[in-house]
Amino acid sequence: MDGTLLEYRGISKSHDGSTMAVRDIDLRVRRGEFLTLLGPSGSGKSTLLMMTAGFDEPTRGEIFYDGASMRNVSPGRRNMGVIFQSYALFPHMTVAQNIAFPLRVRGNAKEEIRRRIERQLALVHLSGYGDRKPGQLSGGQQQRVALARALVFSPNLVLMDEPLSALDKKLREHMQVEIKRIQQETGVTVLFVTHDQGEALAMSDRIAVFNAGRLEQVGTPEEIYRNPATEFVSTFIGSNGTTQGTVRERRGDRYVVQIHGGEQIEVRDNSHIETGSRVKVMVRPEDVMLGNEETVNRLTAVVDGISFQGDHYKVQLRVGNSDILYGKVSPEDRGRVAFGKNVPIAISREVRMFRHD
Repeated sequence: MDGTLLEYRGISKSHDGSTMAVRDIDLRVRRGEFLTLLGPSGSGKSTLLMMTAGFDEPTRGEIFYDGASMRNVSPGRRNMGVIFQSYALFPHMTVAQNIAFPLRVRGNAKEEIRRRIERQLALVHLSGYGDRKPGQLSGGQQQRVALARALVFSPNLVLMDEPLSALDKKLREHMQVEIKRIQQETGVTVLFVTHDQGEALAMSDRIAVFNAGRLEQVGTPEEIYRNPATEFVSTFIGSNGTTQGTVRERRGDRYVVQIHGGEQIEVRDNSHIETGSRVKVMVRPEDVMLGNEETVNRLTAVVDGISFQGDHYKVQLRVGNSDILYGKVSPEDRGRVAFGKNVPIAISREVRMFRHD
């Protein structure tokens, strides 16, 4: 093996014989990495996770785990920890009994079970909570118990299906840090499902972006954010503005794009698009420089909205008749922008564009 723990080869799944929930997935998960399956509802990410766990079978293709095919291997024999959104804790059992359950099923000795429970409680910062029932714990504490139970039998892989979606924002962010800490301390491989882009960017070593059952792109958070391979990835990850136009010419490693209103901008050669093609240029807020006097990619925009974001103000900008971009200004520079006013802007030449027929 080349460091691969889990491999999907040509995985497709149809629940009704016609509609494909997952289409031709080829993907490798490396040992010890935190890989997130990211996409909107119905994109196929949870379906792939359920097939990995053994709760469903592929229509086509094969899953290999630690070098062995998982065809006809029951969930209990896959040596994978699984955590669901609902935590699935037994309400009539104590915390210690919940954590011990996988060990008892496997027939571990009582003393070994006791040692492992203590170790897991310490790992998830719940030492002293062993005698409590799940109903006596907060949502974050219940999530930690579920994590301890998933790790207690030392699996090579832990599957997590939207485990933080029921938590409030502050607790969710805290648990993101905790889960990542535990994963790094234990070295376990994690396959994590979420529809939350910020969560994926914050936690992952790599991200696999799903759309309509297909795998659009796999890469590090930085690669996914800065170099999206498709228009869907670009719009789904992070905040974007867009402007449409036509490719007029190529200058060295740049394209010249004429946008709405007749103005022109230069865009780097990242898409190999022919002259005359209609394109959509994706512009992130950090690519927009307000009040900039640059001569390249300088435009005039109208301020359509201003919203306070804490450490900055988000400014909605209208270019031409209808194209909307977004920029940022610091609280100190808030006075430079006013609703309905014209403002000079410059757009980075490193923005990406995609064919838009």
